[in-house]
Amino acid sequence: MGIAALGIVLIAGACGSSSDDSTGGDHSDGTLTIATSGIRSMDPARQYDQPALWVNGLALEGLIKLDSTGKVQPALATKVDNPDPLTYVYTLREGVKFWNGAEVTPEDVVYSLDRYRDETAQTASKYASVASVTATGPMEVTVKLKQADSSWQYTPAYAGQIVEKKFGEAHDKDLGGPGVLTMGTGPWQPKDFNSSAGMTFVKNDAWWGAGEAGTDFKESWKTVKLVFAAAVPGAAAVRAGDVDGVVGGDGTAFSGSNVKLTKAPTETLGYITLLTDKGPLADVHVRRAIAHLVDREAIIKSALKGFGDPATQMVSERVWTELPKDEVSAAYDQIETYDYDLDAAKSELEQSSYKKGDKVVAEVISTYPSFVRSTEILKEEAAKIGLEIEIKGLPGAEWLTNSSNHTTEMTVSTYSSLSPDPNFYPNTLMRADGIPVGGSNYANLDAPGLDGFVRAASTTTAQSKEQLAAVVGALKANASEAAYIPIYTQQAVFAHDPKLSFEGFSQYAMGSPYPLYIK
Repeated sequence: MGIAALGIVLIAGACGSSSDDSTGGDHSDGTLTIATSGIRSMDPARQYDQPALWVNGLALEGLIKLDSTGKVQPALATKVDNPDPLTYVYTLREGVKFWNGAEVTPEDVVYSLDRYRDETAQTASKYASVASVTATGPMEVTVKLKQADSSWQYTPAYAGQIVEKKFGEAHDKDLGGPGVLTMGTGPWQPKDFNSSAGMTFVKNDAWWGAGEAGTDFKESWKTVKLVFAAAVPGAAAVRAGDVDGVVGGDGTAFSGSNVKLTKAPTETLGYITLLTDKGPLADVHVRRAIAHLVDREAIIKSALKGFGDPATQMVSERVWTELPKDEVSAAYDQIETYDYDLDAAKSELEQSSYKKGDKVVAEVISTYPSFVRSTEILKEEAAKIGLEIEIKGLPGAEWLTNSSNHTTEMTVSTYSSLSPDPNFYPNTLMRADGIPVGGSNYANLDAPGLDGFVRAASTTTAQSKEQLAAVVGALKANASEAAYIPIYTQQAVFAHDPKLSFEGFSQYAMGSPYPLYIK
């Protein structure tokens, strides 16, 4: 059900103690060592997931990038023109060179984007609205869409890394893998790759962005070493100085330790999916009863150890960065919310056709403790009003199969939004064409007017008043049916020695060349 993640956690520091004379790791040779989940390929077409994004962010660049707040900034393209809803024209930056010295051309861009939109690529779904990618000038590439798509303006930043065409064609079958690597433009170049051990990146002194980055790049790490770990090291390993940081770990391991924690909110959403057309949950009053049983504070405290923020809507108000806050708040005030309220839950259940002996089956990935604990809390609350929830722990593969087949009555999971597009969750989870088996509308939600709102939010300008109205319409329809119930948004955590810091730490920074900002 999307990218299920326990959160984005970077733990840097190698802290031996909390005293002022803590020395941390020895960085005299300019080397930063990071432990992270292993990857099999640096080719996004072959591996497109969070661990790969964290690795590729060191080395590969797109036409645009997202800053730490999620706003679009120029990268390999200096300008983007959008003369009509179906056309995006990218003017390429002059003089940008790949690590081998060859200059970036429109042909390299067309080659790269065409690979990512191929139906066999893991990135294909991100390119579903793309009709063509064409070189339309000496330093110009034009992307034509089949239909307007508010999310496209962000896609090249996180699913459009540019590689050299000549190199890619020479290594078509193993591009990005060990022994081959890749050919990009970024500030660190991969020099070795052992899929069972790790990778080494060296600083690219000829990086085109050195001037813009200034001292951040001039004084940055000469070498970045990634250590692949099946299970990321715990607090003891970090404090011992075995690694300088950990990407992808669980921040709860550092609770109560002498490692300092820096937090940032993310749009990684924890939520409940309730199947709307089968079993006891086909009755909307049962679903509304469950919605009123969600004790967000208790779940965040117990399941996330405090590393989360309560979420009452599937799309948080804070994603609307281009509109006045009071205007967004006024629109959100129209949406029904389900506060934790046992009396309201009991009243809803009494209005339903639920009878003693009925039960709701909640399937959960057994290897995700936060999902299991969240579901246990819901089960305990449900028992207080006479509603029985049976919990089935499943391996991830079986859980995903059942979810894809739309047979899962109830589940708690997370989804990581990689895009600042406010329509990300409605467009992913609530579209009518996602109801058939294999689609991503796992609740089989089909509320009156919902699909029209979701499609309107996709075809209007992102972050506009029109999109706000459409997204609010979709959220109101979902709330009425109580199909997807938000619980929390996770927090990104930077745990570090006081002598190391991460300026501008955020969920978007982790997809960037983040060692630039670790000092």
